[in-house]
Amino acid sequence: MRKESIVALKNVTITSLFFRTLPHKPIMPGVLIVEAIAQAGGLLLLTEVPNRDEMLMVFTGIEKAASAPVVPEIS
Repeated sequence: MRKESIVALKNVTITSLFFRTLPHKPIMPGVLIVEAIAQAGGLLLLTEVPNRDEMLMVFTGIEKAASAPVVPEIS
């Protein structure tokens, strides 16, 4: 059965190292958001490749990406 979507969760906390660069406005860098999306997409793709142990998957680009700001959950 072919899978057409994936749901991935990332726990973003204030202790993440990248929040130290802008302590007055903690926001996850867009490049890390894109990386998380690429990794989730890679996992989905690997479910479709029968000989994945023999393959090298490479993320080559993204076009027209948009995301809402990702901020830490402060409890």
